[in-house]
Amino acid sequence: MKTKRQLEIFGLIMQNQPINISEIIKKLKDNISIPTLNRDLAILKKEKVILVEGSDPSIKYKVNVDGLISAKIDKDVFFQIESDDRKIIATFNTTIIEKLAEIPLFTKEENEFLQELTQEYKSKISDTNVVILNKEFERLMIELS
Repeated sequence: MKTKRQLEIFGLIMQNQPINISEIIKKLKDNISIPTLNRDLAILKKEKVILVEGSDPSIKYKVNVDGLISAKIDKDVFFQIESDDRKIIATFNTTIIEKLAEIPLFTKEENEFLQELTQEYKSKISDTNVVILNKEFERLMIELS
């Protein structure tokens, strides 16, 4: 999202989904034309942060959870909006956790490095007594709590 207005539109969709164009126009702080709103909605659709439900004339917009995870949000634009004016989701969206599992968290090189470290760890503990390992894990758990 490149502009403050697009962030505002996205926030309105988040808070009122599914929502149609006339409802968005009514809730926007500034008066904008329908063609301008359509251009902003097209950008949000292209960025895959919103989805379209229905067909003309009953089109409604809602948040695309898949797109939220990888959305490119301009931090400078985001922080131009006062924290009290930012639209937030009132409840935690648990589907995000499922979607995060589908996204590779590490690069190929990082995965290879982690595999090497895992193999090194396994070889170092392979001859260690199970009782000693359990005591060590217990000690670590006590330190972490």
